[in-house]
Amino acid sequence: MVPHGWKCQPWREDDTGRIGGRDQVVSAVRADGLGLMIADSASESYRHHALPWPAFADAWLQRVSAMAARYRPDYYEVVKEPGWYYPMIEGYPLNPAIESVTAWTDLTQELISAVRAVSPHTQLGVAVAAASPYGRRASLSLAYPERARQLPGLDFLGFDVYGVGDTEHTLPV
Repeated sequence: MVPHGWKCQPWREDDTGRIGGRDQVVSAVRADGLGLMIADSASESYRHHALPWPAFADAWLQRVSAMAARYRPDYYEVVKEPGWYYPMIEGYPLNPAIESVTAWTDLTQELISAVRAVSPHTQLGVAVAAASPYGRRASLSLAYPERARQLPGLDFLGFDVYGVGDTEHTLPV
């Protein structure tokens, strides 16, 4: 369970008080001898102020680099699900670049490299929805994990299961 308000908004606003609260949670996790996993979900503010793809990708690279350098997680899911981010990218749903498997895998490779540069022992992964809730964009949900799993430096592939029947949708992948 993600604590309320955990999303990356405090870093975008340089809210040192809320960042300090995150630091305390991570310190407690480490003190308890538990592993730390970070799963990227961007910033909720992008849902209200979408960014052009290049700016969105740059912000993403900065975010994962900063989080990996600060917390040195055991695991980092650098892409939650491509479809999760669509409404945060300017031009959705009309911009075809948003659905480009090549754009997503290229960005994923950059994210992997960015995290490895600051936290070389972190295990890196991506996730996709087990059953794509993104309607006509189901093809990216199938093509992306196939291409992503071949990327150098990717350690795991996850499937986000939202319902009982979702497991059967992971079989073709």
